[in-house]
Amino acid sequence: MKKGRTIVKARTYLLISGVIFGLVCLGHMLRIVFDWPLVIGTLDVPMAVSWMGMVITAGLVVWVIAMLTREEHRVP
Repeated sequence: MKKGRTIVKARTYLLISGVIFGLVCLGHMLRIVFDWPLVIGTLDVPMAVSWMGMVITAGLVVWVIAMLTREEHRVP
């Protein structure tokens, strides 16, 4: 497999991952802003879970953006 093709696959993987992490972060953010309840079975999920989820997924989005801007992930 050529190096250019591997870079394209890595870049595509990073883009898809970044979008998914961004959507999850948005979901947590919306839950916090609109104070939506979350109940799984009989468990009432505390809002702190969404705060942690938002911070973690936002960090992952920033990491993906940093990876995409690195020289080795640019398409030749």
